[in-house]
Amino acid sequence: MTDTVAAADDLAGDQPSAAGHRLSLSWLGVVPFFAYVGLFLLLPTGIVVFQAFFNAAGQPTLTYLQASRNTFIELMPAPAGRAAGFTHFGVHVDDVQIVAARLRERGMDVGTPRIIGSGSLTVAITDPDGNRLELSELGPDAPARKAMNAWK
Repeated sequence: MTDTVAAADDLAGDQPSAAGHRLSLSWLGVVPFFAYVGLFLLLPTGIVVFQAFFNAAGQPTLTYLQASRNTFIELMPAPAGRAAGFTHFGVHVDDVQIVAARLRERGMDVGTPRIIGSGSLTVAITDPDGNRLELSELGPDAPARKAMNAWK
């Protein structure tokens, strides 16, 4: 993962690039035990659940927590055959196409950018160590963008 962090640092830096683009760690996807998260993460810290999805049986399928203005945690139950734990981390970028092209040039396995249900342009990336990253360009109507703008 060291190469990935170095590549992200090269792309982000402390200042925006010449084109004015900046990376920021925006979310972390994990597959936790929901009761544990509720009792030992949410209640003591005051982290806000800003969006949750359930299947037809009423079971949670995906929950977004907002830890700060632009930091989110995605929680989802582990499917059969998969252990609980880290699934991916996400980075909010100003221009998915530009950052994806730069990472592709550096040898990363970069998928095809696509619009997801929230209206965000997103691309999946796998780094040389097999870690999954997700880049997202949040449009003005994306739930995460609205939550960020409403944060006080």
